[in-house]
Amino acid sequence: MLALAGCGADANDASAPNATPTETTSATPSQSPSATPTTTPTPAPQWLRVAGVVDGDTIKVETGGRVVETIRLIGLDTPETKKPGTPVQCFGPEASAYAKTLLDGKEVRIDQDSTQGATDKYGRTLAYVWLQDGRLVNEVMLEGGYGREYTYDKPYKYQTEFTAAQRKARDSKSGLWQSCVNTPKPKTRVEAAEPKPQPPAPKPKPPAPKPEPPAPKPEPPAPKPDLDPHFDTCKEANAHGYGPYRQGVDPEYDWYQDRDHDGLVCER
Repeated sequence: MLALAGCGADANDASAPNATPTETTSATPSQSPSATPTTTPTPAPQWLRVAGVVDGDTIKVETGGRVVETIRLIGLDTPETKKPGTPVQCFGPEASAYAKTLLDGKEVRIDQDSTQGATDKYGRTLAYVWLQDGRLVNEVMLEGGYGREYTYDKPYKYQTEFTAAQRKARDSKSGLWQSCVNTPKPKTRVEAAEPKPQPPAPKPKPPAPKPEPPAPKPEPPAPKPDLDPHFDTCKEANAHGYGPYRQGVDPEYDWYQDRDHDGLVCER
């Protein structure tokens, strides 16, 4: 439209040949440059209805054509409640119940992260879940102590914010940080079904030795050294020669995600 408007003679130019008064009134509003849009409207965000809450870190949403898609929340790991072969873990029911309070029947916005894969090994879509009031569900769950910050391999977009939310919950002893600190790792069904090994038969007692002077008292244990450096992932810690760390023994254990819940992190 702009090119066409620039090709005609100016109706006010007296030097234009054969100019007539009718040509000065032939322009229409559609020929004005201001009638051509210069920007594209920003599309409205797409809101999807929550079809169900599987547990604290996994939900189902309805996409186009009522297709149900499973969403795994990035950066969050809540205690297990429905994993095959694994008993319900400490604070798992509370995390699931709170997720249902936040999400059941609500409409949410799903954002993926280019730093992470599109799906996990189970085919679930990896994403952040936003409520219509502007809150990020992944972060809200961490702030309430309903789960632990979870870095699978590479740092993700909101890792700094999620780590701060977990620290806030841990410092205030919220949720699982109060209820599950001294809870041992639950055994799987296979482990629970395995019979306990019987102790060996006692050996016959040797003849009593002659009395000896009392042994010196053992030296007190050496004080623990300062904490190891804090890395973003176990992969980095291992690369610098640190790890593994044991639950209830090494303070560094709380810095990293125990993916297989075996009481050890950063195994080499």
